[in-house]
Amino acid sequence: MGLDYYAVLNVPRNATTEEIKRAFVKSTSSGETDLALLSEAYDVLVSVKLRQLFDDVGEEGLKGEPYFYEFSKDSAQLLKEATGESTATDCSTIVKYPAHGPTDTRKPTFMWNSPIKLLINVHLVECFYGFIKNIHYSRARVSNGVITWGPEYATVCLKPGLPHKTVVVLPGAGHIYEDLPPGEVHLLFEQIPDPRFSRYEADLQLQQPLALADVFQGKPVTIIGIDNKLIRLEIPMVTAPIHRITIPGEGMPVPGGNGARGNLQIIFTGS
Repeated sequence: MGLDYYAVLNVPRNATTEEIKRAFVKSTSSGETDLALLSEAYDVLVSVKLRQLFDDVGEEGLKGEPYFYEFSKDSAQLLKEATGESTATDCSTIVKYPAHGPTDTRKPTFMWNSPIKLLINVHLVECFYGFIKNIHYSRARVSNGVITWGPEYATVCLKPGLPHKTVVVLPGAGHIYEDLPPGEVHLLFEQIPDPRFSRYEADLQLQQPLALADVFQGKPVTIIGIDNKLIRLEIPMVTAPIHRITIPGEGMPVPGGNGARGNLQIIFTGS
């Protein structure tokens, strides 16, 4: 029968959106249930379309053909939404750093003029919506020939549509050598491969199994987009084993594009 998302959050099937939010926050604070499972249940039930689909076909139907729902959002971001914190990626104050902490003189030496390089892995859905991250690292200070190391942090805000392998430079947040200006921190944001979508700049590509019998019968296909939008497609009859359909404006946000989005290409494979 699959999971019962209502039971996971301990809410009735006629629960309101506000009741679902309160149940999600309460359940996460108790620590008794896996956060990923709670987040998945919340993600489905708080969405009008996904909830209706779940009520009709259940969890197994939602994750199987033709919908292929898969939870991939950030649990911390969902918790912020449920508690009413602002979730808009407001980058008006894009960077805050550093915060000084206790020092440690036992760590090895360094090249004073070398930037601190940090690799940060991000999910495709984070690149889609934009995100704020707190990044912790260590930097050295050299004074009178003595090296001390201390913990620092940087808060960075990246807007929707973050390109793969984006480098953000934080001037003055790196190593400090005597009386010279502090060095830089280089943050390399690298996107983790997504289980459903392939990305080509602002365009997305999705492979979708398609039974030829369904095509011949004229059955429509429903796709779940990266933003959990349900996309209903009428598929023309095909004779080739692979058929492509491009849906404009259902891809990634275009950086600086004033809300414009790339395309979503569906590649149907015979099954």
